[in-house]
Formats: sequence, structure tokens, C-alpha cells
Amino acid sequence: MKLKVCYIVSDIDTSHLVDANIRYLARKDYDIVTIFLGAKIPSLYYTLKSDGYSVKYIRCRGKIDIPLLIIKLYNLLGKIKPDLIHTHLFHAAV
Repeated sequence: MKLKVCYIVSDIDTSHLVDANIRYLARKDYDIVTIFLGAKIPSLYYTLKSDGYSVKYIRCRGKIDIPLLIIKLYNLLGKIKPDLIHTHLFHAAV
């Protein structure tokens, strides 16, 4: 059985590190779901989606959105049921 990893990143548009990590883990036979948080959908979201990766987006414009973000993340993680959650940057680690 594949280990299900949820990779949560916030406030990026492109990131070679995040892109490389997701692709590496997918090649190592992990089931990867990436959740992007931010004021707008990042270009990396579209790149990964067009390459067949599982990606989600939750709008978060700043501190004002954190209470709703927590609820949305809780619900989404309940649907995904990851074995491991890996976060990058402030809002992703909420």
C-alpha cells in the first residue's frame, strides 16, 4: 500500500524545490496530494495539474482568512486521509 502524503505550501507562485520534491516522491511510489494556500492560484498548481498530479487550492489572503482556512483544511484533510502531512511556510503550518 502506498503511503499517502499531503504536501501543503503557501504563498508561492513557482518553486523549483517544491516542484522537485513532489515529482521525486511520486517517482518513489508515494501517493502525493498537494494543497496550495495563497491569495491566488499559483502557476505551479497549473503545471502540476497539467502533468497529472493531484492538486488542490484554498484561498488565503492573510490573517483574516486563518479561521476559515483551518476549517477548510480540516475538512479537506478529512477527505484526503493522509498518512503524512508535510508543510512549507507560515500559513501551511497552521
